[in-house]
Amino acid sequence: MNKPLRVVWLCPYPLKPLEAAGLKLSAPYKGHPGSWLVNLTKVLGSRRDIELHVVTLSALVTRDQQVKQDGVIYHVLRHGIPFTTWSWDALSQLNARTGFKSGRKCLARKLAELQPDIVHGHGTEEAYGLSAVESPFVSVVSVQGVISRILEVSPCLRFQLTAPRERECIEKGQNFMCRTHFDKGFVHEVNPSARIFHVAEAMGPIFFQSERQVPEPRMLFVGGYGEAKGIGICLEAFARIHEKNPDVYLDVVGGGSDAAFSQIRKRVQDLGLESFINFHGWLVAEEIAKLQAQSRVYAMTSKCENSPNVLAEALCSGTPCVAFDVGGVSSMFVDGESGYLIPPGEIEQFANAALRLLSDDERWQSFSEKARVFSQVNRPETVADASIEVYKILAQSNPAEEK
Repeated sequence: MNKPLRVVWLCPYPLKPLEAAGLKLSAPYKGHPGSWLVNLTKVLGSRRDIELHVVTLSALVTRDQQVKQDGVIYHVLRHGIPFTTWSWDALSQLNARTGFKSGRKCLARKLAELQPDIVHGHGTEEAYGLSAVESPFVSVVSVQGVISRILEVSPCLRFQLTAPRERECIEKGQNFMCRTHFDKGFVHEVNPSARIFHVAEAMGPIFFQSERQVPEPRMLFVGGYGEAKGIGICLEAFARIHEKNPDVYLDVVGGGSDAAFSQIRKRVQDLGLESFINFHGWLVAEEIAKLQAQSRVYAMTSKCENSPNVLAEALCSGTPCVAFDVGGVSSMFVDGESGYLIPPGEIEQFANAALRLLSDDERWQSFSEKARVFSQVNRPETVADASIEVYKILAQSNPAEEK
């Protein structure tokens, strides 16, 4: 029997699920849930052809810790301001300003200890992707967002600091996992010789629901209150939709600053829609899946996206979408079959497309079924198979005896 490949992930893995395996945190974890990472590790951990290690950095541990869960070995490395639970970015984005040098050194030491066959960095803009491509081991990097493009529509200091690191990562890397024409195009623009593998993200099993009935006229928006996600545009479109269909409701999942929420609530009051819009705050996957099952249309009004997981979750749930045609969204579904692609900012077209799905049961059923068929690539088992195939291809290009 062939020895399993030792694969090391470098990624911002969510720590809360690891507490059940014995991880000791010095403060509550409030970071991103990273559901696509969790969904995939649960499947990969059961495979016998790879040995998966996940390495992540955190200021929430007082020392380096190692735990094992569902067949995966997790290494949580202490990285933060000494004697605090603050990351180095708490000091005026110090980590990003220094090019994540301390984190890269920390990850390099761990890779030297683990001696992997394959290093898989998740994300191109921070220490994880850079550490993967700088290592002496065969590496592949998964592209998440395309920071350089997001910066164009949503300028902020964080993106200004990390965009150069993104380009550095892609310039130094050789192998990349991409999901849409958008991220593939950006990688080849920066590094024409890069080798690209198409691998989707793993959505939670809870979103692959059984056959659905046509729901009541409800719409769903999932995203933060920041301008980049377009919540304001969504509200304007909903106002036009509601004017023609007074029975429709909108559920909003997400959060943001108190000031942003205050502005949003004021706009809702000005539009006279307080009784028709429900603000849920941030919800866990099970709660979002329940709303997806009750929704007839998923609304996406973002200014820039690569392949948003919330849109993938909607499609997996059989919820047709109406989305602005930005970034890689057009790679995620077929326009006119499982959703509608709308030119960015065209509120009237957006509203009319949503009304077609809200008023036509036969059309909705057809779109729903095709959305679920198209999104089978997001099943965790399918993504696991695709990922392992990439690992094996890369391992063949660097036999162990050549190390």
